[in-house]
Order: sequence, then structure tokens, then C-alpha cells
Amino acid sequence: MSEAEFKHRRGLLMGFFADAGAPRLNAIDGQYPMIEMLVVSMHEEGRKTTRERRDYILRGFDSEFDYMLEHDEWETDGFPEAVEWFRSDAALK
Repeated sequence: MSEAEFKHRRGLLMGFFADAGAPRLNAIDGQYPMIEMLVVSMHEEGRKTTRERRDYILRGFDSEFDYMLEHDEWETDGFPEAVEWFRSDAALK
């Protein structure tokens, strides 16, 4: 991966965390929040992200979301509804 591609990917991820309110969640948890928590937080608070950031997260985590939903292995209340919302255009700015 080129340095430019790395910086672009890092920017997408950091932008998504900012859209999701990660600094607030970090202060509560004292650690980097799980993507699951970020998606639920965004859904509950009506925060939105760009298509590019959302699609980047889905490329990395969509199959994991499916696995968690299929096996009832999530820790955050409201996760199924939040994933459905996040996959839709309703999550976009």
C-alpha cells in the first residue's frame, strides 16, 4: 500500500470516528470504541456520515456484522436496528 493510500484510509477511518462522536465515547470507555458501539451511537443520536466513509466501514466490517447478527453475538443494545440503518442511505449526510 502506498503512503498516499494509507493516509487516505486513515483519514476515512478518523473521519468516521469523528462523525460517530468517538471522542465522547472514548472519554466514557477509556479506550477506542468498538465499531459496533459507534454504529449504535450514530443511530441513536441521528449522526450521519459520508457515503465514502460508510462504505469503507462496511467493506471492513459488513461480514462481521452479519456473523454477529446471525449468532446473537453483540454487546450493545440496539445493534440490529443500527446496522440496518447504517447500511441504508438514511445514515448518509
